[in-house]
Amino acid sequence: MKYCPGPTEVSKTPTQTSKVKTPEVSETSEVFPRTLSFARTSGGESMKHRAFGGASLLALSIGCLVVSAAFGQEKSDPVLDLLDGKVKQFLEAVSMAEPQSAYQTLLAGSPLAKQTEAVRTLVEKTQNLKARYGAYRSFERIAAKRVGSDLVLMKYLYKCEQFPVVWYFTFYRTPQRVEGASETGGAWRVVIVRFDTDLERLAEK
Repeated sequence: MKYCPGPTEVSKTPTQTSKVKTPEVSETSEVFPRTLSFARTSGGESMKHRAFGGASLLALSIGCLVVSAAFGQEKSDPVLDLLDGKVKQFLEAVSMAEPQSAYQTLLAGSPLAKQTEAVRTLVEKTQNLKARYGAYRSFERIAAKRVGSDLVLMKYLYKCEQFPVVWYFTFYRTPQRVEGASETGGAWRVVIVRFDTDLERLAEK
């Protein structure tokens, strides 16, 4: 006899189909940064605060730069400026192969001008700078120091094509008897002028 299942047994194997739900992604989920939902809820107010904060930081940084620049500027010394101009005039004349006139202008009023032979020897050595060290390129002041009120020491690097030359200048001014006289007043005279190529001494303090 063939067995046939009854209606009650057939109902035990249901044929239900389940639906797979896709997860909903909210604005505060990990898919989007949390700041996105904050920006959307805060609206234009958040952007205003950020812009105001950025402007404040910018103004503060500009103010710091202005203050640092003001403190970084050294006060100009009128005496050093005056003597620096004299030395520059001298070195420019030397660079143009005019040492004779250069020394005449530099030593005007100086006791060194009376040392005729010494000055002549110095002029001849100066004329040989190009032959020994190459064509002139540029010069710059590398040191300037005031010793007391009436003595100034200055040092310049005279740059030639093959080798640099170090120039030394010492200026002296007779002390003024009148108190409160002009700082740049009085006759500043060269009492020492020389040059060498001892570059290692430049590193000495």
